[in-house]
Order: sequence, then C-alpha cells, then structure tokens
Amino acid sequence: MTTARNFPVARIGVVDASATSLEIQGQFDLDLAELREAHEATLPKYFG
Repeated sequence: MTTARNFPVARIGVVDASATSLEIQGQFDLDLAELREAHEATLPKYFG
C-alpha cells in the first residue's frame, strides 16, 4: 500500500486509452460503457 496526499492508496484496476473495460486486478472486468451509463443515467432517472 502506498500513500497519496497522506491517504492510503491501493491500485485496484487499470484502464488505458484503448480499453473498453476496467480490469480489477485479474478478478473481473467491468465494461466501461456500462459504467458510463450507470454514472450518467442515475440522477436523471430519479430526478429527471
């Protein structure tokens, strides 16, 4: 574990410019389009 700005930090995944998913340390992948949809649609869904 490292620190950044005096807070503990653990790298849990990697995304690069050509990636279509977020790899979580060899455990599983999350599709970036699905993550984006969840992020962008949540508030409009409830408050839209």
